[in-house]
Amino acid sequence: MVVETAERSVAPVQWRLLGAFGVVGAALPAYVGVRFGAQQAVLLALGTGLGVALFHSRFGFSSAWRQLVAVGQAAGPRAHAVLLGTTATLFALVLGGILMGVGARLAGGCTIGAYLAGIASGSLSGWVRGAVALAGTWVGLRGRRLFGLANPTPQAAVC
Repeated sequence: MVVETAERSVAPVQWRLLGAFGVVGAALPAYVGVRFGAQQAVLLALGTGLGVALFHSRFGFSSAWRQLVAVGQAAGPRAHAVLLGTTATLFALVLGGILMGVGARLAGGCTIGAYLAGIASGSLSGWVRGAVALAGTWVGLRGRRLFGLANPTPQAAVC
């Protein structure tokens, strides 16, 4: 028997199926815990629980866009846009950090240590690195207007 409501139709609970999934949901993490360790069992149980919760909350891309088209409710697509923007920004930051680390490794060290230690020891490469870093900083500050950024204003140091 299917119960019709104003929001959606609700089918009765299938207790046997629910019980079978409950047994499997308890046995599988126990097996994984014995075979691969407690950490993997906890991760499996956590992932399964989050998956079930997201499934029952109807989390997903298609339902949000369907609601936008059918009813005009745009909360879901707005949330997706925020999530995608945040993810892209964080990915760019992580990728930039990795590339900077690889570049520093290929160049023979960190930029500050490379030219400060090089200048202090009288090395020509330290002086070249320092001059290039100074020129790059100057170009970066002058190019801020190209990206719609205001030039920084000097502030008094607070000690």
